Parts: sequence; structure tokens; C-alpha cells
Amino acid sequence: MERESDIWGIEFPSADDAEMAVGRVLLACVSCRAQELAYLDEFALEVLLANQRLSRPCKRCAETTLWQEAAAQQGRETPSPAELGAGLQPGRERRTRNDRRHVRLDFKVNACIRHSQGGEEVVPTINVSRGGFRFTSRSHYPVGSMIEAALPFTRDAANIFAPGRIVYAGEAPGEEGVHVYGVAYLPLRK
Repeated sequence: MERESDIWGIEFPSADDAEMAVGRVLLACVSCRAQELAYLDEFALEVLLANQRLSRPCKRCAETTLWQEAAAQQGRETPSPAELGAGLQPGRERRTRNDRRHVRLDFKVNACIRHSQGGEEVVPTINVSRGGFRFTSRSHYPVGSMIEAALPFTRDAANIFAPGRIVYAGEAPGEEGVHVYGVAYLPLRK
């Protein structure tokens, strides 16, 4: 009954929130994994059912983040093979947990890569996070090279390019001549 004691590590809403609710779901922040019992109205519940994710404010992150059902995050401590990438570099052990600063989300959209030697290329993404993204290409981008990226990219639209650096390069599994690249965003200069 004491609001200060948090024995479950879950934020519980007030009983007043239940009046307009159509559904009650235990959600987890995709970024920080904070858990919260949420009373959802009809619109929010439809969005969650359609997308398996919902945007809502996170007190711990102090910003609006993506949330999903907490049950969907159970057992996600070990990254999937797609998160690990196909080509592990020699001498590096396979990760047993996701110790990344920002959680990766499977997000397949087009991105436009600008490179000083290669010009512009539209590529498909594999996944994204707040710190960068992963994409596939038949072109060669050396690790450490500087790029600019627009994500998502739409032809004939006002796309915004952000600076980045290629931090990973490997072979795409089962696709000859296709490479997987990891990009880390660079901080914008003030």
C-alpha cells in the first residue's frame, strides 16, 4: 500500500485511469526495459495489437519511447542471430547477452547512403537503434569510413542526412557478394 516501496519493479497506474480503459497490459520500455501496467483506450490498444509496439512516455528515459508487451521481452537477453551478425571476427567471443547502449529494433526500410568515393546508394536496413543501424549492400564500404545517411529515405522528398561511420562489415549469410554493414551515428556539431 506504500507508494514508495517498489517490490516488483513495475509502475502501477492510479485506479482513476481504469475508467476509460478498454484493456490492461503489462508493457516494457524497449530502450530501458522499465515495466509499467498500462490501462489502454481503444485507439492505443488497436495500435499495440497492429504493431506489437506503442509510443508512450518513459519516466526512466525521460522521453517518449517504444513500448511492447513485457511478455514479448522475456527471454530476449540473448541476441538473435540477426543481431549478432553472420561474420564474427576471429578472436571475438559470441555475446551471451545484449549489452548495447541502445536496443536494436528490426526495422526494414530504405536508407540512402552518401559516401565520398561511392556516391549515393539506396539500401535496405536490417535493424535500427538510436545509435545507428545495419544495412546490406553489394558495394564496398571500408570500416571506419565516414558516410551520411537518410533513414527512412523517400525519393523526391526532403530527406534529412545524418553523419555516420561504418563500424562493422561482414558477409551476408547465404547471399554471395552481399555485405552487411553497421553504422554508428556521429554527434552533430553545434
